[in-house]
Amino acid sequence: QEGEEELETRRDWVTTREFAKPPKIEHEKRPNVTARTVSVAIPLDDGREHPGKLFAYLPVWERTGLPFLVNADFLLVSSRQGIHEAEPWNRWLRDCIAPVYVEAFMAIVGNESLSIEQRVHAYASIPTQSHQQWLEPVVGEIQKHLGQEACVLTSPNGALAKPEFCRLPNSEWRELLETPDRRPA
Repeated sequence: QEGEEELETRRDWVTTREFAKPPKIEHEKRPNVTARTVSVAIPLDDGREHPGKLFAYLPVWERTGLPFLVNADFLLVSSRQGIHEAEPWNRWLRDCIAPVYVEAFMAIVGNESLSIEQRVHAYASIPTQSHQQWLEPVVGEIQKHLGQEACVLTSPNGALAKPEFCRLPNSEWRELLETPDRRPA
């Protein structure tokens, strides 16, 4: 109808994992807490760059540079517009982001019930940098973990391979590989 806005919908793959609180991590605002969850949401649609947001149940940082969403029970500054970056509690939760992301990413690329396009779009969520210096360790940990996993979709069957065993063929080889009726002489 006239005057109504069209809603944009998107689909995300959400993974939540519970982490036991290390004994040395304590905070007066979190008494008797023994575990906390960390969640990430990876976009499944269209592969557009995602600015990334960080939540502590409500939005805290609107543009993290991580191309996925993060939610955890971070300790916030009084304005709710930032995180107490020096707090051991927050560093612990930050260090839990990479394992959750890798679990989510591997679940997407290995999920044959998703379309190949959705599986391929997950690659746009691999971070190369962060706009928040505090989140830079997350970028490095994700890259390190994925470098050790069979996480690269290969052609033509979509099997997963470790990055170290993958090569991008030139256009002539791609043409040869992608045309079933052509055989090498």
